[in-house]
Amino acid sequence: MFASAAELSFARVLAHNEVRVRNRGVKKLKAWIKSKKQGYSRTEMLKLWKGLFYCMWMSDKPLVQQELAARIGELCLQFKSMTDTLLFLDCFFETMLREWQGIDRLRLDKFYTLISECFQHVLERIKREGWLAEAIEACSKVLSEGPLQASKKDLPCGIMYHLIDNYVGIVSQVAGGVDAKVHLKLMMPCLELLWEQTPKITCKRVVEGVVEKLIEQSFPDVDELEDGNVRLEGKHEQSVAWDNICEILFKKAADVATPDATRDRLYQCRRKILAAQKRYNRAIAARAKATPATATVSEETGTPRKRKGDVIRDVTDAAEPQGETSPSAAGDLEGLSSSARKRRRRQQKKAAELAAAAEASGCTSGDVEKADRKHANDASNDAASTSKKSKKSKKSKKATEDSAATDKKKRVSAEAAQAEWAPATTPGLLDTPIKSALSPAGGGRQLQRRVSWGKNQVQRFKKQLPPSSLSAEKTKKRATPLRNQAQASQE
Repeated sequence: MFASAAELSFARVLAHNEVRVRNRGVKKLKAWIKSKKQGYSRTEMLKLWKGLFYCMWMSDKPLVQQELAARIGELCLQFKSMTDTLLFLDCFFETMLREWQGIDRLRLDKFYTLISECFQHVLERIKREGWLAEAIEACSKVLSEGPLQASKKDLPCGIMYHLIDNYVGIVSQVAGGVDAKVHLKLMMPCLELLWEQTPKITCKRVVEGVVEKLIEQSFPDVDELEDGNVRLEGKHEQSVAWDNICEILFKKAADVATPDATRDRLYQCRRKILAAQKRYNRAIAARAKATPATATVSEETGTPRKRKGDVIRDVTDAAEPQGETSPSAAGDLEGLSSSARKRRRRQQKKAAELAAAAEASGCTSGDVEKADRKHANDASNDAASTSKKSKKSKKSKKATEDSAATDKKKRVSAEAAQAEWAPATTPGLLDTPIKSALSPAGGGRQLQRRVSWGKNQVQRFKKQLPPSSLSAEKTKKRATPLRNQAQASQE
C-alpha cells in the first residue's frame, strides 16, 4: 500500500504546473528507483508513466524537451533487474498507445523524441547485460505485442512508422559491430512485419526504412565502388546475416498459408537483397583485378587513387620514348596525371619549335609566336570564307534546280488538264471536202457564213456542257447537215 501511495504522489508532482517542481520530481523519482529493492507491479508502473507523460506534456521549448526526454530515458538504466526495465518499457508503450489520439500536432515532436530515447536506453541496458538472448527475445516480444503489433487494426500508425524509420539508426548507434546473429535477433520485430498481415503501405515502409538502410550499411558506397573511387577493403560497416534473412524470407514466401500479395512482396525483397550482394561482389572483383599499387593510397605522398584506365594510360606513357626532356621537366611531370603530362609535353614541344624558328630567323620567340598565331588566324579565315562561298553557290544551284523542277511540274499539269478537257472525238467536222468548198477557188460565201455559224453553235454548246458529255454520235448528228450541203455544192 505504501508503494501505491508513493507512485501516486510521484504522479502528482510530475504533472505539476511549475517547471521547478517537475524537475525536482524527476530527480526524486530517479533516486527512488535506485533505492528500491522490491519489484514493481504493472499498476505501479502505469501510475508512474501517467505522471511522466504529463510531465512531458507540460514541458516547453525544444532544448528543454530534449533534455527531459533524455532524463526520462535514463530511468531505464536505474532498475536493478532486466525484468523491471522491460516492464517499464512495456508500460511506456501502453501509455503512449492509449494517449496518442489525444496528442495534438504541436506536441508530436517531443513525444517522438521520448520514444527514441526510451528505446535507445533499453538497448543500452541490454548491452550492459552482454546481449543475452533472453533479454533480446523479451524486448522483441514487447515491441511485437505493443507498437509493432500487426494483428490489431486500431493501433495508431504514428508510433509504428516512427520506430520503423529510426529503428536501424538506433540499433546501429547502440549495437554497432555486434555479431550477425545478435543483430538479426534485434531486427526481427521489424522484419516480421513483412510476412504478417500488415497493410501494403506498412510493408513498403519496412522495406524502405529497414531493409534498404541495412543494405546501405552492409554494402557501403556500392555505386562509387563500381566506378573505382573508393578504397578496396571488402569489409562491412555492419555485419548482417543476409543469408539467414534470405532463407527466412524464402521459407515464409513458400508457405502455403502465405497470401499471394505477401508472397510477391517477400520475393521482391529477397531479389533486392541478392542484387545488392551481387553488385557489391562484382565491384570488389573488378577492383581487385587492378594493380595493387593503384588500389591503395600512398601514405607518403597522399596522392588520390586512380582508376584502372588511368593505370593503363600511365603504363603506356611510361613505355613511350620521352624525347629530349630535361631532368627538371621530367621531375615536373611526376605528380601529374597522364592527360596533364601529354598536354605539358605538347606545350614543351611547341616552345622548342618556336625557339628554333626564332634562332633561325634572328627574331625573338614572341615575334615568331605572334606570326604563327596570325598565320593560323588567316588560314582559319580563308577556310571560313571558302566554306561560306561554297555554301552560297550550293544554295543558288539548289534554288535554280527547284525553280526548273517547279516549271516542269506546272507544264506537265497544264498538259494533263488540256488532255482531260479536250473533246472526245469530232470526226468529219472540218473534212477535206468542206475545206475545198470554203476555199476562194470553190466560191460560195453564203456557205462559208453558214459553216462559221455552225462552228459558233458548236463552241457555244461545248461551253454549256462538259466535254465528256459531248459524245461522238451527237457531234456527228450536228455536223451532218453541213456536210450534206458541202457535198451538194461540190456536185
